[in-house]
Amino acid sequence: MTASAAARHCFTWCRHLTMPDCDPWPRLSAVVVAHDSAAVIADCLSALTRAARVIIVDNASLDETADAVARTLPTASLIRNRANVGFGRACNQALAQIATEFVLIVNPDAVIEPGAVEELVAAADRYPRAAMIGPRITTPAGTVEFGRRPVLADRHEGPDGLPPPDGDCCIDYVAGAVMLLRMSAIAETGGFDPAIFLYCEDDDLCLRLRRAGWSLIVAPSASARHISGGSSPASPALDRLRFWHLAWSRAYMEGKHRGAAAGRRFGLIRLALYGLKAVLYAMTFQTAKRRRDGARFAGTLAYLRGEPALATTGFDDRVAR
Repeated sequence: MTASAAARHCFTWCRHLTMPDCDPWPRLSAVVVAHDSAAVIADCLSALTRAARVIIVDNASLDETADAVARTLPTASLIRNRANVGFGRACNQALAQIATEFVLIVNPDAVIEPGAVEELVAAADRYPRAAMIGPRITTPAGTVEFGRRPVLADRHEGPDGLPPPDGDCCIDYVAGAVMLLRMSAIAETGGFDPAIFLYCEDDDLCLRLRRAGWSLIVAPSASARHISGGSSPASPALDRLRFWHLAWSRAYMEGKHRGAAAGRRFGLIRLALYGLKAVLYAMTFQTAKRRRDGARFAGTLAYLRGEPALATTGFDDRVAR
């Protein structure tokens, strides 16, 4: 038997029987989207060195993110965007270059624990119709990030904050901080929605995969750590941008998946709510909350006016081509 035939035989054996002594790392690439992530990205990349390929998309960072990548993982492919194109578009840039069976998408403020990739790929082999597999994600405080309902979930579908499962669990939503994607499923359904700049892009992808007949799995035997909100340093301007996009993306999801009339109705209700709250907080001198709901009001109003999310960033569409 030739070396190439032996390699194919081992791959097939490993894929179907999920033997623990077969290395899953050559079967996946890793993608990290960064923006001013120099303070956290080194730990993230240090856990990904065994991947067949690592692609970092730098969304116009102003700090030393590119230098941190070069020091930590000089073999990685670095895509440097001249403008911040958002998470989804940046992921799509990397996904277009993936040739492996799986891709692991990791936030720069998340770290894959030893053995997690082996567990994720083993779960993917156990469930061949699973398009997305997520690990057990813990915060620095030790709490487990699990149980958030999808943004379009009806109230009767269950509450937030469900206890984490003890074993593999089929769910409606896998958090975007760490996710293993099956590339054949992405080829079938498409990648992230390029209209979304920030927030809800993972909800949208999960929903489209489920509607196409794919499953979403959480495998708690795989674990990762996540500093929620740690991908970029905090600032009032960034907080305003985040709340603006959270409101825009939420209304956009309503209109995309439930129809234009539902999106407009949802937007008008939220517009009144955020406007009233912003005025009340201004009258009671609660500056942080006033800014938060003022940004939400502005994002919702932009959606109702038909303004694209990317317009707030000065985005040049030529960057992503």
